[in-house]
Amino acid sequence: MLVAMLVAVALWLVLAQAGDQAGSQGAKGVALVALVGLIMDFVLLVVLLTLAEITRAEADSRPTDLAPIEDPPR
Repeated sequence: MLVAMLVAVALWLVLAQAGDQAGSQGAKGVALVALVGLIMDFVLLVVLLTLAEITRAEADSRPTDLAPIEDPPR
């Protein structure tokens, strides 16, 4: 997503410098859509990491802190 945004911005600037207004506006639209997608990815990552931390077990209830597991009978 980041690469697509950088390419679109570069194309936007080149086309604007060359005087192609229609192409420049199209590349600008692609760059803005890529930017919005990048922001949405970041927000989703923060939300998922927050949910993972909220639902993570407390440090006191880790399986290593529980009674030892006995060896199975042979």
